[in-house]
Amino acid sequence: MIRWNVGIMGSGMMAQGFDSPGDKKILSMANAFTQLPKFRIGGFYDLDPQKAEEAEMKWGCPPTSRNRDDWLHNGWDVIYIATPDENHTSDLRDAIAHRPKAILVEKPLGTNIDEGLKLLHEAYQLGILLMVNYPRRWHSATLKVKELIHQGKIGNPVSAIFVISGGVIHNLPHILDIFHTWWDNEWQIYFNGRRGDSTYLTFSLNDVKLPVTIIDRSSTVYYVLEMHIYCSNGKIELSRSPEVLELFEIKPHSYYSTFEVLTPFFHADMEEEPLLLRTIEGLANAMEDPGEAEKLHYRELKSHQFMAKVFRFFQQDYQ
Repeated sequence: MIRWNVGIMGSGMMAQGFDSPGDKKILSMANAFTQLPKFRIGGFYDLDPQKAEEAEMKWGCPPTSRNRDDWLHNGWDVIYIATPDENHTSDLRDAIAHRPKAILVEKPLGTNIDEGLKLLHEAYQLGILLMVNYPRRWHSATLKVKELIHQGKIGNPVSAIFVISGGVIHNLPHILDIFHTWWDNEWQIYFNGRRGDSTYLTFSLNDVKLPVTIIDRSSTVYYVLEMHIYCSNGKIELSRSPEVLELFEIKPHSYYSTFEVLTPFFHADMEEEPLLLRTIEGLANAMEDPGEAEKLHYRELKSHQFMAKVFRFFQQDYQ
């Protein structure tokens, strides 16, 4: 059995803190890596040496260097980057320089959009598989919606509202990656204005002019990630906690038959599938199959080119 040695940069909650070894509910990437015999966690790096040491003890890793340069020289097959957003670009650049077989990075690819795209291209040119952690793209319901869209069941999008907390650059990528999974076209993005926490854009594609409202609740105390996409033949809604994905079709009202109303016909619990494990399985498949690696690179490239068009209207907020 292939054993790839994994180095984890960052020892926070997403990296390893939401669960413990042996937990059946996989809530951290460290636990996901331990589920596949093809991977072995070899060590952690963190700016706080004590946190890295505690993570290594928790996940049964041998002690590794607390010096960043020495740690990166450890010969990792896979480097997983789960550091703060503002460190992603420098950590990704240095990881690429050490030529691992693969790099998995938490979103965003970089707070500087153009630099993130540049590093994505550089990794590909060097033969390094670079994948961003978007768990929802691996959910069976995400794929089902894509199938129904291609069948014409939902119709074209006519209006969309995206609501996030935690900052646009940090959490909006999840929504944009799903949207691009469903409509992977060469959208043109136009800025229509901003008021308060709401930004108004238009996604344009041939005859489709999609008004999009992005609401950034970053200053509030609660977590929210929602998308409401009204379509010509129905609606797609991602909302609630635990997260639910629902589809609606147009049918007569059950009591007032002269009214055509949005009626739910598909429901999926988004947090009941092992999405982090599927992410790791997707990484392993791409590491073993050049064809899968090529498809994954193309998907990451097209998705992030689309995101870059959107994020340029927010870039000044992060400089």
